[in-house]
Amino acid sequence: MVELERLLVGLDGSKASLNALDYALDFSKALSLPLVGIFVLDERILEEALLSEVAGILGFSYPGDFYSKVEEVLRKQANLVLEEFTTKARSEGLVFSTYETRGVPHKVLVEQARERDVLFLGKRGKKVVEGYLLGSTTERVLRQTKSFVFVCGEEKVKVERVCLAYDGRKASRRLLPLLDNLRKVYTFKTYVLFVDEGKGEVEKIRREVEENLEDFTFVVREGFCEEEILNFCKEEGISLLMMGAFSRPRLYEFFLGSTTSYLLQNLEIPFILSRAP
Repeated sequence: MVELERLLVGLDGSKASLNALDYALDFSKALSLPLVGIFVLDERILEEALLSEVAGILGFSYPGDFYSKVEEVLRKQANLVLEEFTTKARSEGLVFSTYETRGVPHKVLVEQARERDVLFLGKRGKKVVEGYLLGSTTERVLRQTKSFVFVCGEEKVKVERVCLAYDGRKASRRLLPLLDNLRKVYTFKTYVLFVDEGKGEVEKIRREVEENLEDFTFVVREGFCEEEILNFCKEEGISLLMMGAFSRPRLYEFFLGSTTSYLLQNLEIPFILSRAP
């Protein structure tokens, strides 16, 4: 089991981020961990130069107080979102705090999240109208953070079948003990999936998993990693996928693409992701 410290939730007003909050509430209640709601006023939206440029493109001049009005709207949104966070956490009797700041969302989240925290994020943040975490925030956080990251879409899924996509790298090895934490939150069947790339590692991987886990089904597939994980999750009705994030070299991703990005785009289930610290 991992000695987790805190549960952080990146809030932006979108439905996906509020769904992330619901999952974080499950974890906080089951694991007795403090909950932190984070709202970042995206300074990129508040850049007056950007507003001026947009106005110029659209062929009009914006009033002098336009900047202050945008900031006022964002601060009102922050208050509403953090008030909802506070109401939910307080009603569950949880230990919680809130943090509102101005900055670039992915940078603030990476700075705040520690190695033994779990950071909860909505998978598709929107721009200012529906929540202002920009679409690339989640991937940027995943590439930089040392914390575990729980990523979800807009709809809450009942966690009944969990798959750990295991490749023996440090990022996925970090997830083995985290399964014990997860079992305190949900009751589920566990699958460990290894995609064989013809390196003769099947038995080595099996032994590694057996040394760390009990009560699991070990599955071996052959083929392209991202396709086999996707197909397995759909065939078996997996409701949560755990895997190492962006563990391959960037040059590999440049030519063949990122397994993590591919699966985030093509699976509508929650993920727990880890990078090697």
